Amino acid sequence: MPWELEISNTLVLPNQIVVAVTGDYFKIFEHQGLDPEAYSLTADSQMEYWTFDTPGGDTMAISIDQYFEPGVMSGASGTVGLYIDGDLVAPIDFTTRVLP
Repeated sequence: MPWELEISNTLVLPNQIVVAVTGDYFKIFEHQGLDPEAYSLTADSQMEYWTFDTPGGDTMAISIDQYFEPGVMSGASGTVGLYIDGDLVAPIDFTTRVLP
């Protein structure tokens, strides 16, 4: 089950962006890889920060190949936002539910 984020803008994206996502959200998954690979990864007590060099143009897609950890029977919620030039842009809340 991939987790995917598509970033688009009416203008060309800056050379570098930072994606901030709730770190606890990913605890229900086993990660297989982040594509594209982040330039740097950092975290604080609530968020993970992924810094990417953009490919140029006005669109960029980010995905994580992952699957549920064994025994996960609930789900998780999180927030993802984009930092451009130090400003938070377009935060989005999301929820993943696990159904029997």
